[in-house]
Amino acid sequence: MMVSKSLSNSIKRFLKKQQSDGCKTDEDYHLLRKKNAQVLVDFYSKYKGEVFVANLAMAYDGNDLLLDSIQSCFFINLNFELLSIVNHVKNRLPNLRKKYPEIEEIFTRYEKNQNEEDLIKLGNILPTYFMDLKFMAVYWKALFDYLGYDPTFIKLFVDTYNSKYPIEQDMKLPVEVRNTQAKEVEKLVRKAMRANQWKNFWMK
Repeated sequence: MMVSKSLSNSIKRFLKKQQSDGCKTDEDYHLLRKKNAQVLVDFYSKYKGEVFVANLAMAYDGNDLLLDSIQSCFFINLNFELLSIVNHVKNRLPNLRKKYPEIEEIFTRYEKNQNEEDLIKLGNILPTYFMDLKFMAVYWKALFDYLGYDPTFIKLFVDTYNSKYPIEQDMKLPVEVRNTQAKEVEKLVRKAMRANQWKNFWMK
């Protein structure tokens, strides 16, 4: 669910270069805007496929349920560091969801008509979008690293927990009760995973 390493590094280098270039007083401002916008559009065009996959993974609607489940199942209301990470992810989600379709629409139109107005629009919106994409990748990685992310365990844990204890009821329970329930579900999931590992071992 992460931006590829090449895309992430390319965005970092690109943003750094954009910040250091600055506006040259001996250049016409309009021409400079067009020049910078074209650089942004060329960069987007080069990584268009990777940007699509990254945006799809990090702004997928199903992530809302995942984040809400993590908040419920891992009790981050008592863990301010983890709460901060999840809040950062949630705050960036609307930006990616809103900007990407808009960028694609303008980019497609620009490719067809080479309209200068569309070029300038892309030059205005792409820098903040790339910044959002970069930071979203950082936040997702921090979240997964903090949780010691194992996609199999997390998925089974969340599915099992939610099937046994609906979120709307679980949130009303005392923390001690939810901790007990979480430990119970963790045992069930790890037992199921071990059983599956043994089954696969003997089938080899």
